[in-house]
Amino acid sequence: MGRMGPRLCIQTTTACNGKCYFCVGRFNKPSKTNVDEIIKSAIKLDKYLDVLLLGGESTLFPDDLVKIIDSIAPYKRKITVNTNGYNLKCLLPVITKLDKVIVSVMGDEKVNNEIMEDLDNANYIKEQYFLEVSSPGIERILRKEKHLEQNIGNEIAIKLFKKDEEGKKEYQGILKKYTEQYIIIEDNENKQKQINRKNISQIKTVYNWE
Repeated sequence: MGRMGPRLCIQTTTACNGKCYFCVGRFNKPSKTNVDEIIKSAIKLDKYLDVLLLGGESTLFPDDLVKIIDSIAPYKRKITVNTNGYNLKCLLPVITKLDKVIVSVMGDEKVNNEIMEDLDNANYIKEQYFLEVSSPGIERILRKEKHLEQNIGNEIAIKLFKKDEEGKKEYQGILKKYTEQYIIIEDNENKQKQINRKNISQIKTVYNWE
């Protein structure tokens, strides 16, 4: 258990089933922590209202993870789980008690799509949500106005918090214009789409390998 600013970080295990080259966790043997002690300490540290649960791989011991979330949720404002997506379904019974689930793996869009499909089909999350599988690479997230300005005329990908009136959650096209309220892109058929920025969870560049 550790502290990072105003957030309480709880390491549920040091072991991980992933093989990310940059992480020493791939060499660790599975090891459980004292769940009851974690719960007791987390509740006692009442000035830390934001909690991050991580590993190793946090879902390697799903019963322990769910027990921790269930037990500390009444005392905390925000609970975030960091996982590689190995056993994301174990979080479904407590998903409404989580503020955020961060899925961090070494790439693979298929993993992201499968996880999002599971969540959509289960319909556990009634409000808007956004799930992102992180992967270091050439594509960049556009967070600031200057990033948008630098990419006028370039291809971008837009993800929404939830499906829009057309039933879509993602768009891709050439960035034509942006304002404080809207992003305007043009698809490969020269049709323009205006997207309200308050509905956008992420904008990133698209690298064309051809």
